Amino acid sequence: METIFLRIINVSFVASFAALAVLVIRLVFKKVPKRVICLLWGMVAIRLVLPFSFECNLSLIPSLKPISEDIIYQQSPTIESGMDSVDNLINPILSDKLQANPADSINPMQIVTGVFSYAWMAGLTVMLSYALISSLLLKRKLSMATLYSKGIKQSDRIETPFVFGFFMPTIYVPYSISSSDIEYVLTHEKAHIKRLDYIWKPLGFILLSVYWFNPIMWLSYSSLCKDIESACDERVIKEMKREQRRGYSEALLNCATSGKPLLAAPLAFGEVKVKERVKSVMNYKKPSFWISTVSILICAFVAIFLMTNPVSAHSVIGSDAVNKEESALDSLANIKETTGGLKENTLEEESEPEATGEYIGEDNISLTSEGKMPEFVSPLPEGVITAGYGLSEENPNQPFHDGIDLAAPMGTPVMAAYDGIIVHADYDHDNGNSILVKHSDEYHTEYNHLSEILVKNGDTVKCGDVIGYVGSTGKSTGPHLHFGVIKRVDNELVYIEPVYK
Repeated sequence: METIFLRIINVSFVASFAALAVLVIRLVFKKVPKRVICLLWGMVAIRLVLPFSFECNLSLIPSLKPISEDIIYQQSPTIESGMDSVDNLINPILSDKLQANPADSINPMQIVTGVFSYAWMAGLTVMLSYALISSLLLKRKLSMATLYSKGIKQSDRIETPFVFGFFMPTIYVPYSISSSDIEYVLTHEKAHIKRLDYIWKPLGFILLSVYWFNPIMWLSYSSLCKDIESACDERVIKEMKREQRRGYSEALLNCATSGKPLLAAPLAFGEVKVKERVKSVMNYKKPSFWISTVSILICAFVAIFLMTNPVSAHSVIGSDAVNKEESALDSLANIKETTGGLKENTLEEESEPEATGEYIGEDNISLTSEGKMPEFVSPLPEGVITAGYGLSEENPNQPFHDGIDLAAPMGTPVMAAYDGIIVHADYDHDNGNSILVKHSDEYHTEYNHLSEILVKNGDTVKCGDVIGYVGSTGKSTGPHLHFGVIKRVDNELVYIEPVYK
């Protein structure tokens, strides 16, 4: 359950940016038709439902997974929201209050995540139970309603007209409604049915139930209910003359509910913000060319900047015998360094002497001669290869695999494959806890998805030294080590097939 809860939080985080944008748009661009705003709310719903999207360099989403699903196993839990100010505020608190003690049988983060996941499930259950029970009670209340005409019933137990029913929507009107109002009311409720609002509103409430812990979702659902009614008003009055709009407004006021709104289920004619709706009805004008143009641009903005995912780093690289699809340097440059980032100049900082294949500045590192690969040892002798280097013969649609995956129990020691110096030892969104070891100007090795890192940037390691433990951090489906070998070819770093004794 903890994994599901963390995924829900991450989806909620991403969708909140789209929801906030729609909330701002509906306040700033008040002349934009409400049907357009409802379309934007539909985009937010898609963000809440679908865990994937297209990648785009223009995406404004700072992070797709601010909370790693394996945060419960991290010794020092951290988040990556993509916003430095937020990370700098929260991460010290997490590391201080929820620091794991290797001697303990359980990680404090596991306890916290477990408690919150059960609280989320309890809230979800309460919300859905409320919707179900209120709908059943209302259905019972309407059981004695009499037929007015096809699809329309009257009841003396209700105060305002509304549409009720998910599969077979029916319009219910009170006996007390006046003959002058009923025509406007029925036109409005029939418009709801044509727009399928009787489906969209309950679905919106279900999404609210799932993401009830996010206050932005409560504000979004409340705004959605208002926009649904306003969009329906616009559809009804767009061909009306001013005198007809005055009669429609009077019907709205006469049918305004005096009690609590029917939150979860039906669409009530006079349910929300009646005075604002009357004002909008009387001042309504058909959208001009410029309003229509702005509406299209707004939808395009949300679709491009908030419905797409930020481009992730891909490492689809081959050896000399394989066409290189992407430079490994581009992938490595994306790794977040505690010392300022792994950049090209970091890997070439010893540029004064002519490159000879030896690492300059560390006399205690034994290296092979230029052009010869070091005799790497297995970083995980107990590991079983579960994914090889290159393209998969079984599934050719899978991307190029730039290393090998070695499966082993959680916590199995991982060793340095050769003498070298640590140039990266930190958490990365895709690779989890990862280590990059520089063995010479020509060769590097990387170790990804570790549960714990035992070295730091600048440390010197010898072949066989334990540098970390097997884990399942980052984009990982289970405990394993991803081991990669990187070679400089024509002044470009590329992944090659790992070979070791």
